[in-house]
Amino acid sequence: MKTHDDPAVCRCAHQLQPNRSLSRALLRWTAISGCAAAVCLSAGRAVAAGGGFTMENAYADVHGARPDATWISDKVPAGVRASENVVFERVGPDVLKLDVYRPDDDQVRPLMVIVHGGGWESGDRRMEKPLALRLAQIGYVAALVDYRLGPAGRFPNGVDDVKHAIAWLRDNTGTYGIDVNHVAIMGGSAGGHLAALISAWTGEHDTAASRTWWVQAAVDIDGLADFTAPSMLAQQSHKPSSPTRFLGGSFEQRWNVWREASPIYHVNPHSAPTLFIRSTSHSPLLPGRERMEAELRALGIPTGFIVFPDTPHPFWLFDPWQKGIVKDTDNFLRVRLGWPVPAVSAVH
Repeated sequence: MKTHDDPAVCRCAHQLQPNRSLSRALLRWTAISGCAAAVCLSAGRAVAAGGGFTMENAYADVHGARPDATWISDKVPAGVRASENVVFERVGPDVLKLDVYRPDDDQVRPLMVIVHGGGWESGDRRMEKPLALRLAQIGYVAALVDYRLGPAGRFPNGVDDVKHAIAWLRDNTGTYGIDVNHVAIMGGSAGGHLAALISAWTGEHDTAASRTWWVQAAVDIDGLADFTAPSMLAQQSHKPSSPTRFLGGSFEQRWNVWREASPIYHVNPHSAPTLFIRSTSHSPLLPGRERMEAELRALGIPTGFIVFPDTPHPFWLFDPWQKGIVKDTDNFLRVRLGWPVPAVSAVH
C-alpha cells in the first residue's frame, strides 16, 4: 500500500494558501443560518444545509480538521469548452442532466464520467466541477452526471441512471469528441461506490445492452465496496442510516440486495482496472476496498491503492488534495494503462 508520505507518490509539494476570508464567511454563514436554510445547488435540486452534502457543509467540516484546506474555483478557464445543463434522461418528475468539459480543440479524447457523493441522498453534480475542469485542462473529456437521490434513487435506480448517462455519452461521441475505447468513471464517497460497482459489473454479463455502459477504468475515492462486511452489518443493525435506506431495508429483509449492490461480489476477469484512493478518516464506514483491490490484482487486472494521510472524508473536493488526485488519476490512466491522451494545445 502506498501513501502520500512516500516521495515517489507525493503529489502535494505545492500547496495553496488557505482562503481565510472565505473560510470565515462560510463559517459565519453556517452560524447565522443555524444550519436550517436550504441551499439550491442546481435548479430543482435543493438540499437542506443542515443535513445534506453541500460544498458549504463539506468545507466547514474539512476546514475544521485541516485549516490548510482551500476552496477551488469553478470558473471555466481559457482553453476549456463547456456544455452545461444537457438533459440525458427524464424519469417521471425527475429531469436528469449532465455537464461536459473538454479541451477547446477537435481532438478525440478519453472520457471521464464523474459521479458526486452524498450518501445516495443528497449532493449535486456541480460539486465536482473543479475536478472536471482540471481533468479537461490536461486532456480529458470530463462529464458530470445527475442520478436520482433519496427514495427515488433507491437501489438499483441511482446506479441505472449513471449507466444510462454513460450510454448517452457513448451515443453522442461525435458531439463531444469522445474516444469510445477509453471510457472511465470516478466518484467520491457514494459516487465512489457507484463507480466501483459499474467497473466491477463491466463484463459480468456480455450483452448488447450492457456494452453500452461498460467502462475501461475506474477511480473509487473513499467509496465502499462491501455492504455485507461484518462491521457494516453491525453498524446498520445498531443504528440504520443511509446504507439501509439506499438498499430499501435491513440486511435480514433484503440480504440479496445488499449483496447485489456490493461491488466486491461482481469482480470478474473482465472487470475494469480500478484505482482506489482513500482518506484516513474513520467515518463514514467504508469496508471492502482492500479486499476488492486484492481480488482484482489476483485476476491480473491492473489496480492501485493510494492513501492520502491526515485527510478528512470529503478531501477530494478541496486543495491541497485535489491536485494530487488528478495527477494520480492521470498517471493511472496514461502511464499505467497506456491510454492515448492527446496533448492539449496552448491556451488561446
